[in-house]
Amino acid sequence: MSYPEGDSADCYDEAVEHAFYTTDYPGSSLAVTFVSEATREDVERVLACMEDSLTSGEIEVGQTGANSRDAPVERTEWLLSEVSGGAALRLHVFAGGSSCIAYERVDVQETPETVTLAAFVRRSGTECSEDFVGRDVTVELDEPIGERRLLGCAGADIAVKGWHLDPETDCREVQASVPEPA
Repeated sequence: MSYPEGDSADCYDEAVEHAFYTTDYPGSSLAVTFVSEATREDVERVLACMEDSLTSGEIEVGQTGANSRDAPVERTEWLLSEVSGGAALRLHVFAGGSSCIAYERVDVQETPETVTLAAFVRRSGTECSEDFVGRDVTVELDEPIGERRLLGCAGADIAVKGWHLDPETDCREVQASVPEPA
């Protein structure tokens, strides 16, 4: 949407992954990215709400490559943000610029000695915006992590690197706050 005026914050429900305004006055814009599971009805509902809430602006609807099913899926970095007393781990997954990368999933492999988490994003061939975003994700393990090693947050096989974590990064280290991308 170009030249948005008004408040559409109440329009963004569980179908919306990101909504952000640019501040490049006078040509400001509003971009809304939907979760990959969003239906056509979800998009139409949010658009109708935006049309009712905003007092001016031009709405354009399109599909970015990041949400297209044919865009490549690649591994990305993640940081541990919380370990519950049970079998849940809270991660902050790096998802790049909202215009070109969308969160996809986290795969889990467990052994008696290790837990390996592989986070994935879907990347388009479009130019990325500089609004670097992450996605907070809860991963449920079969059993509490206990003393097992936690692997997969960094390494040479990770294609999308926002923090450029050292391959020797201790993935068990809880990050109280998320660092800025490198």
